[in-house]
Amino acid sequence: MAAAGAEGGDAIGDRREEAAEQMDIDVPRPINTANRRFVYFDVQTTGFERDCHITWIAACSGPNQISTFVLPKVKMDPHAFERTGIICHGEHMYQHGKKVEPLKITRALEAFIGFLGNEPVVLVTHNTRRFECHKLMHALTACGLKEQFQQAVHGFVNTLPLFKELCPQLKNHGQQDLYRFYMKSDYPEHDAMKNALALQQIVEKAEPEHDAFERHFFTARHFIRYFEVKPEWDRLAGKKVITQSMAFKAAENELGWDEVRDTFQRAGEGGVKMLLRERLTRVNRIIDNIIKELQSDRSTTPGDGQ
Repeated sequence: MAAAGAEGGDAIGDRREEAAEQMDIDVPRPINTANRRFVYFDVQTTGFERDCHITWIAACSGPNQISTFVLPKVKMDPHAFERTGIICHGEHMYQHGKKVEPLKITRALEAFIGFLGNEPVVLVTHNTRRFECHKLMHALTACGLKEQFQQAVHGFVNTLPLFKELCPQLKNHGQQDLYRFYMKSDYPEHDAMKNALALQQIVEKAEPEHDAFERHFFTARHFIRYFEVKPEWDRLAGKKVITQSMAFKAAENELGWDEVRDTFQRAGEGGVKMLLRERLTRVNRIIDNIIKELQSDRSTTPGDGQ
């Protein structure tokens, strides 16, 4: 991709190049998934804020299933209650008025990892970057279970871009839309277990070729690194230093803000420009914004490039 417009400082060229860079940034990580067990899973939460908690973890693999309710430490959002039917009163949890037996989050995650088994599996979910997966990663980190999770999981298949590729004729590729298209019936009542089962049914009905799965596979290590580095880039997007889609791209490329800051301290502006052009963007306006952010951070002192 030529960068002449951006190099000349042309704002229109900058915008065009940035738009082009933000297209198809789901980085492929082709690693063999043959002979791996596929596990379809879903997570529900107390709400949609960053500090919400997991309330339900469900997964299936063929006829095998696990469905675990989780006792949260924060109140249920009314919209989340409408969506899942889950509500808590003290230590008691109910779904659609029926009492269920929840576990605390650490035990629930341990049960989920135990369900995955001794051989690393491939986890399958629709739109793996979504909010619920962020909460799963946050919970694994808070409970000290990241290492055990990584040992149990070979990687992930993201079915959203997979079905965009398989069904270009569809206007929408949400899981409910795909279920209606493939199963010729209305989507089942919304809950974590039925979501996981529905996704398994869709994939089994569609019968994607093996190489299609591989094009939308990424490792568990990448998943963990993605969620480690993304919050700092989200912070910069909130300050309008970069766009939200550029924050997504930085996380996809596993570029940490600490790496950018260390490069600035070691090699100055020149080193940062080289790093960003190789790992993130060639758009001068974005690079300049990032350098200004580094310069405004009193904890960073630019190096002389030696």
